[in-house]
Amino acid sequence: MNISETDRSRAEAPAASWAITGGEVLRAVASGPEGLTEGESESRLARDGRNELPTPPEPSVFKRLLAHYADVLIYILIVAAVLKAIRGDWVNFTVIAVVIVATGLIGFIQEGRASWALAGLRKDAVVERTGTARRDLGSGQLRDHRRR
Repeated sequence: MNISETDRSRAEAPAASWAITGGEVLRAVASGPEGLTEGESESRLARDGRNELPTPPEPSVFKRLLAHYADVLIYILIVAAVLKAIRGDWVNFTVIAVVIVATGLIGFIQEGRASWALAGLRKDAVVERTGTARRDLGSGQLRDHRRR
């Protein structure tokens, strides 16, 4: 590849998001420094929907619990527990079984807490405009956060 091909490939590559100027962002979302008119805002709201993060479908509680046992380490522990049971070593079998159950339950509880926190973030994810938190803004409605 010669120098002119390298320059051409760089020119065709999209700019990094942090390198885009404010004017370029406004052009990309078809807006302006003063924001959108009420009519354009309503039009975009009807076209694009509310400014909310999409909610993924929730798997059942049973599937979420079983997912914590779908791990190679758990399979190894299960095999070890079965071998201990076959040999009649019930103390070690019990310890391994408790570790298997506890590992899955702890992971399940932590996932539940993380899900709850994420639901709270989704609820609070809003676009601010003139100091008021709103969910009914259309795409392209921006707020200038620079201090004047």
